[in-house]
Amino acid sequence: MSTAKLILLGSKKVIDKSQVRTWFLDENHLYKAGRKNAESVDIDLSFDNAISRHHAEIWFENGSWLIKDTSAFGTRINGLEIPKDTAYRLHYYHALVLGNRTTLLFVPSDSPGIAWNNFFIEVTGSKFFSYALYYSKLPVIEKVKIINCRDSMSEPLTLCLRSLNYFRSIKEIEALPAYHSTEFTPEITVNTFSLEKQINRTKSTLEILINNNLIHMQDITMLAWNECSLVENPYNQTALATFVLPMHPSAAMAVKDSFPEKTGNHQIANAKKCMKELYKYFNETWKIRYLPPVAESRIQTLRLPEQVLLDWEHKEGQGTCLDLVLLFAACLEHAKFQPLLFMVRVSSHLYHAMIACWKDNHVRFKVLHKDIEPLLDEIIILDPITFTQQSPDSEKKNNKLSFDQSCAEAMQCLKQGKFLFALDIAAARKCDIVPLPYRGHALLSEFIKEVDAAAKQLAEETGNITGYKVYMPVHMLLALLMKEDGITRLLFKESGFDIEECISIIKSGIETIKHGNIVKELMPSQHYEELFYAALKYAQSENSLFVLEEHMLLALLKCESRSIDKVLQAIKGKRELLLEKLASLIPSLALRGREHLSTFCYEITSGLQ
Repeated sequence: MSTAKLILLGSKKVIDKSQVRTWFLDENHLYKAGRKNAESVDIDLSFDNAISRHHAEIWFENGSWLIKDTSAFGTRINGLEIPKDTAYRLHYYHALVLGNRTTLLFVPSDSPGIAWNNFFIEVTGSKFFSYALYYSKLPVIEKVKIINCRDSMSEPLTLCLRSLNYFRSIKEIEALPAYHSTEFTPEITVNTFSLEKQINRTKSTLEILINNNLIHMQDITMLAWNECSLVENPYNQTALATFVLPMHPSAAMAVKDSFPEKTGNHQIANAKKCMKELYKYFNETWKIRYLPPVAESRIQTLRLPEQVLLDWEHKEGQGTCLDLVLLFAACLEHAKFQPLLFMVRVSSHLYHAMIACWKDNHVRFKVLHKDIEPLLDEIIILDPITFTQQSPDSEKKNNKLSFDQSCAEAMQCLKQGKFLFALDIAAARKCDIVPLPYRGHALLSEFIKEVDAAAKQLAEETGNITGYKVYMPVHMLLALLMKEDGITRLLFKESGFDIEECISIIKSGIETIKHGNIVKELMPSQHYEELFYAALKYAQSENSLFVLEEHMLLALLKCESRSIDKVLQAIKGKRELLLEKLASLIPSLALRGREHLSTFCYEITSGLQ
């Protein structure tokens, strides 16, 4: 079993590119380091003639890694020379200098660290980044460790960690003494605009730069907003709590239907009764089809409660085990109990989720539990797929079980599978891991919030001139055109327009509009509000958590508005051509918004000519 490795950090001798630079160490093997000769050498350092043919031995004994110098040139560990022919205990991140010229670093076998100019740089964090992780304020990069592995003071460094279009971190590293290290959790600046647009999973890279020089790239995956990584690291596991939505209307209605006699502030008797009645409700009232996960083993697309309880009229729904657990947990939390999400590995690539609840409500702060034994006497646990109609390819077709049988099935699964973790939702809430802000529809992205504020500011400024302080779709279009690096500017530029000239014409037109009445208090027009409704529908049509710039732009170009017509006439533009160009810039938009939208009609007597 490999628990450690040696990394070649550097040498005062020229090292050929073909030279092996990493050696994984097996606990059952004695390793010999040196230069090749008749005797076998495991760690070949023949490029350096100041290293003995049989320079050192490394082996594992009684729980520790040991090294013994057997050379004529000596071996130093973190600058201190070790006695010859004497076993010396190695610790992780020890720097080994063999023969005064070649440096190796002893690190854990799973360390993601890299060597650069006699520095060792280790960046530890999630390989998956998602909106839930960002929303939970959990670290994207958990830890950075930098070791100066040379025998002199290092120079100051500027470290930059970035994933283009998603996040960036810059840190000034002070000079480090010889063989000293620094360790920190970096502060990350996130590009919320890009993250909110993340409706599909994409591959990206984490770039590590030192003094503006790219030294390493490693793959990361940007998850869609409704995806999660099940077992990748504790932060991704904790972020699952954001998908438990106790105030979701579907969860609230399920609790209400399960306890029709409980109204107002009447508390349900206890956790077991609550779980039993909810289980009975889903088991007897609903026909829920179990869906095996179709995603990668460690990544799953999640369904919100309204996507699980699809048809309330016929009481039909569907979901994976994790979808059902999140729904059941939302119901328990809505009923003021404290649910837990259990994750078990049932095979090398298959994971199974189950729902549990603390028998008694208490204030707890431990969010993730890795040891199952202390929990078993304090919880009620059940397997949610036992109230489903199994999928057609399942061996257990339509095998619904009673509540007690479901609890027994869950305990059996815990015994047979490998327990991975239990996520305490109430404890997560105490640590500010709150539910995603579901409001029954998509939310406004930060970009749209900024543009909306800018449109209102433009209406305030022009209203001071015209006496008509009403913000309208033309203000939104103007604000979008004025927003740097936006899709709107790109669209108009690609369509052959001079952006600044368009802004000037629209501003001038708005300021010369004559209105039949005076409005002194800033307010939206009815059509401005309908514009947001249309953009919201476009966002919902592609299952986006956020209303993005392209949704708003599409709504503007498709609305039947005299003011927009006059804007396009003034700048010599046509809706159809702009829509075609927009569809070419963002192909998915070509399929959106074919339904009839509310008609926008403005009484504009002059201006925008």
